[in-house]
Amino acid sequence: MATHMRILLVIATAAVILLVGGLGIWGIWEGVRTLVTYLAGVPKELGAALIAAAATVFVSTLTVVLGRYFERKARIRCPLP
Repeated sequence: MATHMRILLVIATAAVILLVGGLGIWGIWEGVRTLVTYLAGVPKELGAALIAAAATVFVSTLTVVLGRYFERKARIRCPLP
């Protein structure tokens, strides 16, 4: 009986993960599609400025996140006394 319940739990968990993952991928796809449709309708200069601004925010956030990750990794490797 316990094995049967465990199998059902694994199947239910996998189904939920697939459903949430599928909805997430679909949401990202729709967001990108909407953004591309919007950018296709704006003037070139405005579209370039929007893309540059978004890239700046993305790169600065990525820099901070990676910097903190490597700092923590270095601190774990060589802890201060």
